Amino acid sequence: MNFRFLTEVGRVHHNRPFSLSDMLQLVVVIHNGPLWKQNDKLKHIGHFLIMITPTVMKFGGTSVADAPAFENVAQIVGARIALAPVVVVSAMSGVTDALLNSTVIANEGRVTEATASLSTTFLRHKQTASELLSNPAADGYVKDVDEVEKEVGDCLRLIAVHPEQCRALQDAVLALGETLSSLLLAALLNERSFNARQIDARKCVITDDEHGCAAPLMTETFGATQATLLPFLKMGAVPVLGGFIG
Repeated sequence: MNFRFLTEVGRVHHNRPFSLSDMLQLVVVIHNGPLWKQNDKLKHIGHFLIMITPTVMKFGGTSVADAPAFENVAQIVGARIALAPVVVVSAMSGVTDALLNSTVIANEGRVTEATASLSTTFLRHKQTASELLSNPAADGYVKDVDEVEKEVGDCLRLIAVHPEQCRALQDAVLALGETLSSLLLAALLNERSFNARQIDARKCVITDDEHGCAAPLMTETFGATQATLLPFLKMGAVPVLGGFIG
């Protein structure tokens, strides 16, 4: 199996839950080991990966820290469009920490303060979009940010009321940083005349319920990844996914 990987640039999430990049790397390991030979379902599921041979490109937070960084990533992906790239992107630098801090504050019952602590984070995304995108595309992205901001606010309020659910809700909040960056990168690639589609990585990676340190359910993950990514790869689109799902 010939799988191409490009080295991640930027900060790596240490002790992070299972990601799409991890899954694709495990495909290589499993394909070369006895598990692949013993499992006909894995052979069938992995067939589309072998035939298409995508290039997995993972960009860390410092690689999407600001507008020039996003532009650089778009140029890197665009230069390798013939290699069928699958792009996995982290949250903008500092965003995951800000989101995590907000959940800690909310868990102490200070919801208003938790919500207010993220105002500059959401504004930063909107300002970055205004530097990169045309007005219609930027307006569309601003609506996406507003929806994410509302979702985060709802989660923070639930954390304050139901602290026993903090870990699950914290995972949901942290994953939204990657949602914002992947939405923005997909919009930018489309503006640069590449056919890009933002895809929710939670549709690809299926895990157990160990919030904060989830483990993948491999057969389910392979099947979900095939069903989700294959149609886009067949049509020549560039899937753009977040690198953290909780």
